[in-house]
Amino acid sequence: PTRGWRNRRPRSTGRHSRSLDAAMKMGAAWSLLMSTFAPRVHPLKEVLRAASTTFGDRSIGGPSSIECVVRAMARLDVADLPIVVPDDAYKPASTPEAVKASPRPRPGLGYLAIDDSRKLTVGIFFLPRNSLIPLHDHLHMTVASKLLYGTLAVTNYNVLEDPTDAQSVGSRVELSRSGVLTDPRDVRVLTAEQGNVHELVACTDCAVLDVISPPYSSTRRCQYYELDDSGERIMPIDEPADFYVGSVQNEHMVSLLKQLRADESE
Repeated sequence: PTRGWRNRRPRSTGRHSRSLDAAMKMGAAWSLLMSTFAPRVHPLKEVLRAASTTFGDRSIGGPSSIECVVRAMARLDVADLPIVVPDDAYKPASTPEAVKASPRPRPGLGYLAIDDSRKLTVGIFFLPRNSLIPLHDHLHMTVASKLLYGTLAVTNYNVLEDPTDAQSVGSRVELSRSGVLTDPRDVRVLTAEQGNVHELVACTDCAVLDVISPPYSSTRRCQYYELDDSGERIMPIDEPADFYVGSVQNEHMVSLLKQLRADESE
């Protein structure tokens, strides 16, 4: 009798199998329902979290873990932010050559600070049509940039000699990439080694979200350049007299950031 008990196997009934299937389907449906009604994390909060995680404890930015920042920035849309897209952003774009040939002085830029700390800065540059950010560097820095709206021409160069010396004596460079950006899902990254010197040309009104680490400082100043006639060497110049960036005040952004911080503390 004992041996017979050990060899006996439980029989599975059709009713038991159907009940198990029903329970599994109900569990899957409940999980889907809960995920549907789960609180949505604001895309800007995702960007700030990713930036803090990536750069918060680092003294020098780098590309090793930048992908989480890129993914968060790609998910953010201009509609998630309390900013107004100007009508000019949807009008036919000027060519970069036409912008550079336009009368001077050029229009000034605006900058809206979102996060500014010792380790990183997050902010939005507003570029009116026919404005540009002259060729400049980001010494020992990593920058992730996302076009929020408009059409923007960007040209990046790799510095082939010591980047610190380049700020005083110039350097040989090679073209890293050049193109006209229109897709707001596109996030571009420059590092200390790749595309570190760049120029931005506004072909329409446009706005760019930047995550920069480490920030500019007294030991990491921004140097402006011009290309020599060969196009293969940059020479340092003073900041152009008609280049101006003014601070943008946005009370709606202030309120949004307060709300995001309050949600973080709960």
